[in-house]
Amino acid sequence: MKRTVAVLATLNAKYVHAALAPYCLLAGVRAFAVSSPEVVVVEGTVNEPKEAVAARILAARPTLVALSVYIWNRRETVALAALLRAASPSLVIVAGGPEVDVDAEAFLAECPLDAVLLGEGERQIALLCDALAEGRDLASVPGSVTRRGRLAPLLPEPCPPSAVIPEYLAAVRGRIAYLETSRGCPFSCAFCLSGGTGVRQFPIERAKAEMLALAGAGARTVKLVDRTFNADRLRARELWRFVIAEQGRGIPEGVCFHFEVAGDLLTEEDIALLATAPAGAIRLEIGIQSFHPETLAAIRRHGDPARIAKRVRALAALGNIEVHIDLIAGLPHEGLSDFCAGFDRAYATAPAMLQLGFLKLLKGSALRRESDGFCRFSPEPPYEVTETDSLSTSDLRIIHAAEGALDRLYNSHRFRRTLAYLTEECGIAPFSLFAEFGATFPAHGPSLDAYTDAFFAYASQLPSVDASRLRDLMLLDRLATTPDHALPKCLYIPDKMLSKVKNTVQKERAASKKTARFAVGILYKTGEVAVAEYTVRHPVTGEYPLLLKKLF
Repeated sequence: MKRTVAVLATLNAKYVHAALAPYCLLAGVRAFAVSSPEVVVVEGTVNEPKEAVAARILAARPTLVALSVYIWNRRETVALAALLRAASPSLVIVAGGPEVDVDAEAFLAECPLDAVLLGEGERQIALLCDALAEGRDLASVPGSVTRRGRLAPLLPEPCPPSAVIPEYLAAVRGRIAYLETSRGCPFSCAFCLSGGTGVRQFPIERAKAEMLALAGAGARTVKLVDRTFNADRLRARELWRFVIAEQGRGIPEGVCFHFEVAGDLLTEEDIALLATAPAGAIRLEIGIQSFHPETLAAIRRHGDPARIAKRVRALAALGNIEVHIDLIAGLPHEGLSDFCAGFDRAYATAPAMLQLGFLKLLKGSALRRESDGFCRFSPEPPYEVTETDSLSTSDLRIIHAAEGALDRLYNSHRFRRTLAYLTEECGIAPFSLFAEFGATFPAHGPSLDAYTDAFFAYASQLPSVDASRLRDLMLLDRLATTPDHALPKCLYIPDKMLSKVKNTVQKERAASKKTARFAVGILYKTGEVAVAEYTVRHPVTGEYPLLLKKLF
């Protein structure tokens, strides 16, 4: 047999994301290959010079390079493959992944590859390594698409080998680790590729062992990629109970487990269990997507959004679970007024993060096949919608402006009290607030101080807003989230009393033997002193402790 050196490579969106796919393939080679190839994993990022990634790949002196392709790295992967081909014309280069599964022939025409591998790749990559070692043609490998034709892939493995192997454990320290305890989804949402195939669950004891291994390896967050983690409620509950029980034992303090769940499948028993978790140990992502009934029917979402909203509110009220919810703009039949109303309903559930996304017409999705009937979208990845029958391009610009302000004001957790005052006490509609400010001041680029000054100038002119109370609340937000002593112009009020207050607080802290950094501010509307202690952030709100006491 010929000696085969395989490099499994991918380009991540950011360094903090530890890629899972190459390690799935590496585990597959070890489980199924008979030729004992040497295998190396190379991770890069889309923002890294492709020459640097190519140099790391070529340093392994490979005979085979396999590239994982997604909507976020398609262009960059084509460029990387071109560099590899130019540097080593005899190198065998293949690709796989959801972005090339449905148009393999087109990708072969675009990219200097030898083959595209279809479907789940653990066994395919092993068979490919064996074929190269034996001198056989790539076209003999099941699931391969070459310029001479294609072979159907093998049936998926009921339980693929675990990707939580020593190489993956070494790669996840200080990063976001990914883990799958099942594949497939019981639902068939029209914008997604995961549904309609049923769910294959991997052994639950394996899942527990993998969770402990990743947490012990130093991952900051372990994100489970199961498409609907609580499709089996009893199984989900057992794993949540396990995560809670292992806190401070097998799971170090500060590790967060992220689960994507169906909100309408959550029960009172689930919420009671989750209420017992340490703050920040569990994060739930819940896809609401839309509140508009006609839209939900069109995208084949059959959950009850009112029920989901009720569950989100209950979870958020616990204070220990970080809840993220998703909305998608650009779905069928949803105009701007419909979207605004749905946004405000979602905002009222008080999630830790409201993720506002824009419809992407994924290749192979039902909505892409039906897109001629309702929308126009970019032909380039990520295939984002540019106009629909219900949303004009100007409508989408408004939503994009709201998204920018939402991320910097709400999802950053830096303006929590300020936003509650504006939306709850002053009665300002959340979407209108974000859209209007987002249209007048850019979210990206300005410093935090400049952004704070601009938001104060904007918000202080709104109806029913008391500028003095607004300033005090913004000061509290600033003290609780930003551990420095300099204030933006809008919050700074020259006052000799402040020095006296600081000295008094310093003496009190010295007497109590408190040595942590702190900051002090005066709230003139209520006559109070605010003291922020920069010790440990709350794992859900991201805030430092604040103490208020009367001054005058």
